[in-house]
Amino acid sequence: MRDAMNMTTDTAAMRWALSDPSNIFVGHTKQAEVNAGAIDRFLDAAARLGREPRLIATIADGYGRDVFTIYRFQ
Repeated sequence: MRDAMNMTTDTAAMRWALSDPSNIFVGHTKQAEVNAGAIDRFLDAAARLGREPRLIATIADGYGRDVFTIYRFQ
C-alpha cells in the first residue's frame, strides 16, 4: 500500500504505480475529498502517461453517501 496523494508530480513514481495492471487504487469521490481536486490531479497525471481508469466499485458510507472509489488502470 502506498499513499499516492503527492505522487502526481513524480513521473517515475506514477509510472511504477501504474505499471502493474493488477494494482488497485482507492480514492475519495469528488464530493468526499478532503484535498479538493486530488482525484482529478491523479487521473490527469495517469492520462498523461497513457493510462485510463476502470472503475471497479463505489463505496457508500452508512448514510448512503458515495465516499470511496476503487480503480484499476489500463
